[in-house]
Amino acid sequence: AYAWAKDAVGNVSAAMSATVTINLPDVTAPVVSIPSPIDGAIVKGTITVTAGASDNKGVTRVEFFVNDNLLASTNTAPFSVNWNTDTVANGSYMITAKAYDAAGNSGESVINVTVNNPVADITPPAITFSSPSSNSVYGSSVNISASAADNVGVTRMELYVDGTLKLTTSASSINTKVSIAKGAHEIIVKAYDAANNMTSSAKTINRFF
Repeated sequence: AYAWAKDAVGNVSAAMSATVTINLPDVTAPVVSIPSPIDGAIVKGTITVTAGASDNKGVTRVEFFVNDNLLASTNTAPFSVNWNTDTVANGSYMITAKAYDAAGNSGESVINVTVNNPVADITPPAITFSSPSSNSVYGSSVNISASAADNVGVTRMELYVDGTLKLTTSASSINTKVSIAKGAHEIIVKAYDAANNMTSSAKTINRFF
């Protein structure tokens, strides 16, 4: 640019060069990506969410959200955060990485993941103790018949007579005959699953002869 001066009678000075600086506002938003995990990933346990962010003036911070809930904020590259997925229910979640520059411009990237953590088995087996009948009178031996079912699977069944273990089987049923002395006896059947959940069922029988 050039500048000159002119007085009241029309005299004009020689032109002189001048430097003019124009500061335009920064309206360019950061560019953001989420390279890890990938969109549509199935995740479990603790995962690392990584964001890539760049800006013409520089990135000042990156915020991480899970379903619009702030997970963490960082101003140090590489931009990443650990997310413990055990703290949420299994299902679909939206992860957002939002980057800012000094002018307050922001850009974001969004992915969706599915959390699929193992669900603890807390359901014990169910026992059907079909024989003998409670309080029945029996001779020197008695037939024992019982079966068990479980939402995952029965791993072991046990038979006790008066607190003494008489039989252990990996099957889901017991069909056997045990000898008993005169008097009252307690028969207990126990069933276990792989998570060591246990159910027991007890019956009392009597032998009078």
